[in-house]
Amino acid sequence: MANLQHRLAALWFADIVGFSQLSHEDESAALELVQLFQGITRDTVGRYGGHVVKFVGDGALAEFHSTEAAVRAACRLRNSFSEQTNANDLGDRDLHIGVHVGEIATTPDGDVYGDGVNATARIMNQAEPGQILASDDVWHQLRQRKEFQFEELGERDLRGAGQHVLHCVDVEDESSTEWEVDEEVLASKLGTLYDELKRRRVFRVAAGYAVVAWLITQIAAIIVPELFLPSWITRAVIVIAILGFPIAIVIAWAYDLTREGLKRTPPRGAVEQAPEVRFPLLQKLAAGLLIAAVVISGWVGWDRWGWGPTDISASTVAILPFDVRANEAFEYLGEGMATLIATKIGDIEDYQSADPHAVLEFVERQGFRDIDPQAGRIVAERLGAGNYVLGSVIQIGEELHLEATVYDSDKQDPTTQISVQGEADDLIGLVDQLVGKILVAELGESGAGLASLAAITTDSLDALKEYLEADREYRAGSFGNAIEGFQRAVEIDSLFALAYYGLATSASWQENYPLWNEAAANALRYNDRLSAPHQTLVQASHALVTGRPVEVRNLVWPYLDRHPNDIDALYLYGESLFHYNDLFGRPMTEARDYFERALDLDPTNTPLLSHLMDIAALNGDFGHLDSLLQRVEPESEVRSKFRPLLVFATGDSADQEAVMSELQAGGDFEVRLAVGKLAALSPIGRGAEQVASLLLQPQRSQAAQRSGYLWLATIYLRGGRWDAAKGQFEALKTIDPATALQLHAFYAAMPFLSVPDSEVEAVRAGIVHWDPFERVADDETSTETPSFDPLYRHYLLGLLSARLNDGRGVATAIERSRPCGVPGSPESFRPAACFGLNFGPLGPC
Repeated sequence: MANLQHRLAALWFADIVGFSQLSHEDESAALELVQLFQGITRDTVGRYGGHVVKFVGDGALAEFHSTEAAVRAACRLRNSFSEQTNANDLGDRDLHIGVHVGEIATTPDGDVYGDGVNATARIMNQAEPGQILASDDVWHQLRQRKEFQFEELGERDLRGAGQHVLHCVDVEDESSTEWEVDEEVLASKLGTLYDELKRRRVFRVAAGYAVVAWLITQIAAIIVPELFLPSWITRAVIVIAILGFPIAIVIAWAYDLTREGLKRTPPRGAVEQAPEVRFPLLQKLAAGLLIAAVVISGWVGWDRWGWGPTDISASTVAILPFDVRANEAFEYLGEGMATLIATKIGDIEDYQSADPHAVLEFVERQGFRDIDPQAGRIVAERLGAGNYVLGSVIQIGEELHLEATVYDSDKQDPTTQISVQGEADDLIGLVDQLVGKILVAELGESGAGLASLAAITTDSLDALKEYLEADREYRAGSFGNAIEGFQRAVEIDSLFALAYYGLATSASWQENYPLWNEAAANALRYNDRLSAPHQTLVQASHALVTGRPVEVRNLVWPYLDRHPNDIDALYLYGESLFHYNDLFGRPMTEARDYFERALDLDPTNTPLLSHLMDIAALNGDFGHLDSLLQRVEPESEVRSKFRPLLVFATGDSADQEAVMSELQAGGDFEVRLAVGKLAALSPIGRGAEQVASLLLQPQRSQAAQRSGYLWLATIYLRGGRWDAAKGQFEALKTIDPATALQLHAFYAAMPFLSVPDSEVEAVRAGIVHWDPFERVADDETSTETPSFDPLYRHYLLGLLSARLNDGRGVATAIERSRPCGVPGSPESFRPAACFGLNFGPLGPC
C-alpha cells in the first residue's frame, strides 16, 4: 500500500431503509429503486462539488472538499429521494445517512480506505430512517452557522471506530439552493466569454501591456538611482503600471486600434471589422521608452513643486553600516557602529535616529555591499529620515581613526564631515566624541551640553561585542544563545541597562519568569544611563512584565507618534495587545497591525513572526502560518513550537509520525513548547494528547513529567473527561502532591463538572489536613518554595464549601482569609510573613 495518499476529507455514507426486505418481496421494484437512488445521488453530489467514490448495493460513499457542502448535499439527497420515490409510485422511502470528517487513504484506482471511511459507515448505521447523523468533528466546524440545526445525541460506541459524540443535523432547504451549480450552463457561458475575449484581442493586449510595463519599470529602476532621484519614483511607476492594467483591458474590450484611430469594436456577427494596426518591434520599443520618459518627468516635476511624500522627517538621521579597514578583531564594528551611534544619539533636542535594526535589515535586503551616497539616500527615504550618515573605521597602528559624513537626503553634497582618532581600547570615548561633533555641527550646540552622552550604553568594548552578538541571536529566534550572550554582557558590565533589557525579553521567550523579572528590574534600575527613548521602552517593558497594560499604552503610544518606525516600540505595543487585550473585551488579533508594521521593517525578526503565526492559528489560517514558518531560520526554537501544530492541523500521518519521532528524541523544553501550542491552537486539540504523553517518558526530568501530568489533565478537562483528569492528579501526587491536591480541589469545586459530593467532601478534608508549610524543592531553579499559600488554601476551602452548599464553611473561609496585619490595610499584607507564624489546619495567620 505504498502508493496510498493520505488526506483529510468530508465524507458521507447513505443507504436505503428497508431495501433487503423489498428485494425479497419485489426484485423489479428493488432494482428500480436502486437505479433511482443512484441517479439522484450522482446529480446531488455533483451539484455540491463532490464526487461519488462508489456505490455498494443500495448504499453510496461520497467525498467532498467542504464539510458544509457535505451536510447540504446529504440534506438535499434525503429530501429529493423521498419526493421522487413517491412521485414514481415506489412508496414512502427513506434514507439513513452518516456524515464525518476524517483521514482517508486514496488508492491509484480512486477508491478510499482508512479510519475516516470506517467511522462514517458506523455513524450511518446509528441513524434512524430519514435521519442524518454527524460526528463531533462536523459539529465543531459548523456549530456557529445559524442555518444548521444540531441536536446532540450523546456519546456512542462505534464498533471498531472508538467512541464518538453524535449529533442529528438538518439545514434549511432554501439556503442549500445557493450551493447548486448548473455545470452545463456555466461551461457554455465560460466558453462564450473566452471566444469573445479572443475576438476582441483582449489576451493580446494584456500580454503586450505586461511586456511594456515590465520594460518601463526596469528603465525606472536603472534611471532613478543614477540620477539621484527619490526612490519613491520607482515605486510610483510600479503602482501606475498596475493600476493601468484594468484600464487597458477595458479599452481593449471596447475599442480596436485602426489606421483611422480608435474605433468601437463591432458586435459579434458583424460583416466587416476594421483592420488592426501592426507596429514593428522597434516602434513599440520607442513608444515604451517615450512613455517611461513622460512618467519619470511628470513625477520629477511633481516632486520639484513640493507635491511629493510628506513623511520625511528633517530631524531624523539614519546611521548606515561603517566601512571597516582594520584587523578581524574590529570587523563587528561595521554594523556595530551603526547600532552604537544610533543608540547614543537617542533623542536629543529634537534630533533622533532611525531604528538601527530597520536600517541594517533594509541594507541587507537590498543587497548593498559598498554603501555609497546613492544607497544611503535610498535607505534614508525608505525609513523617513531626512539625513543619513556614512562612515569608516580605519586602524592606524594601535589607534582607530573614525570618520563620519552627514548627508541631507535632498542634496548630493555632504553637509558635515567629522573625524576623531584615539586608542583602540577607548572606542566608547571615541564614539562619544564623534556623536558630540555631529550634534554640534547639526544643531549648533556647545560641547559642554553633551556631557550626558558619555555613559549612555556601556564603558566596556567587550560587553558591547557580547551585546551585539546576543541581539542578533535574539532576532534570529535562538533565545537560549541570546540569553547566554546578554548574561556575558552584564557580567562584564553590571550596569549595562540595554543588555538587561535584552536579557529580560529573551528570558520571556524561554518562559524563564524569575530571570525575566530580575533582568527587567535591573534594566529599570540602571535606566538613567540610557537615552530618553530607550528609557521609555525599558519602562514600558517593565510595565508589561508586571502586568500593567494601561501603563504600557500610556508610555508607548505617544512614543510611536514621534518614532513611528521604531521596531521595539511597535513590538512592545503589539505585545500588550496580544497578552492583555482580552481583559478589556477586545480581540488579541488587534496586535497584528503593529507586528506587521514592525516586520515590514525587519522581515527576519523571529519574535514578530512567532506572534503573527499565533494569530494565524487563532484564525484557523494554517496556510498563512505555513508561509510565515518558511521565513523562520531552521535552527530557531520557534520552529519546534509551530511545526508540530502545523503538521497535526494540516499534515498527513507520515508527517505526524516524523514530528513525533523528532520530539521523542528532543529535549524537555521543545516538547513543552510543542504541547503548549497544540493544546491552545490545534483544531479540537488534535495531537496535543499524543505530544503531552512524551513528557511522561522515564528518561524525562521530574519537572517535565510534572508538566506532562498538568497538560494531560488540562486536555482531558477541556474535553469534559473528569475521570481521566482525576487520574492525572493522582499520578502527579508522586511528584508534586501539593499542586496535585490544589488542582484537584479547584476543579472539583467547578459547577460545570459532574463531581460526586462524596469526592468533593474527600478533597476538602485533604485541604483541611494539609500542612501548608511543607517545603518542596524546584529542580529547575534549585530553590525551595512553600508548598501551599495559606490564603489560597482558605480560598479553595471556600469554593469547596460553596459547591457543597455549606454556608458556614464559606463564611469561615472568608473570615480566615483576611491578610496579616491591620484589617483593610493592603500595604500591611505580606504573604511571606505569614509563613513563619503558627498556622493550624484552619487557624488564621
